[in-house]
Amino acid sequence: MLHIKNLHLSFYNEPTVGANAQGALQQLLAGLGASTQTNAAAPSAPTPVATTTALTPPAPGQPWPGQGGIYICTLPAQFGLPARHLVLGTNEAENLQWGGYGEEATGATSQTDGRANTAALVASATDHPAAQWAAAYTEDGHADYYLPSRIELLMCYLHAPQVFKTSGWYWSSSQYARGNAWCQAFECGHSYAIIKGSEFRARPVRSIQLQPSST
Repeated sequence: MLHIKNLHLSFYNEPTVGANAQGALQQLLAGLGASTQTNAAAPSAPTPVATTTALTPPAPGQPWPGQGGIYICTLPAQFGLPARHLVLGTNEAENLQWGGYGEEATGATSQTDGRANTAALVASATDHPAAQWAAAYTEDGHADYYLPSRIELLMCYLHAPQVFKTSGWYWSSSQYARGNAWCQAFECGHSYAIIKGSEFRARPVRSIQLQPSST
């Protein structure tokens, strides 16, 4: 099981990047269980969750033919979510805002459940360009993509940083406060709560839920 501790919160104002990525994982996992919201009132995901009992993924960071992009890792069942394979879309978007500066994004505060966050953002009356772009993404015939949560984006950094650009920031779907949402850097591995009106990159993910074997 993952454990995150010593969480560092920083805000966008010419942030200075500090410690390495190993610290990022240690910063993010033993207060999370208590602080993560379940998003019970969040809208349902727009498409069904893919499930499997038989798929064998490639090595992390390698293309997964037919599964919609690049295999990142297999996440264990925790924080109320099932065990699942995490797959990263091949393409990304530039210069997108998170949207809704100064507004509470109800249902989009989970640091673990990017699918629920994205569903809430897409269903909102407020424009959320990064989440909307991710939700509309398709690859290999799959249309169940979403903007990753803070933890899912950190897993991307820990398992396959080489498939991301090292300059700039990538949006997560996790709101920090009414004016800020979590972003991930792929040069140093840090995540920061940055102003929602900033224009950063977005990269979609999809998850394939693992079902117990019937045998």
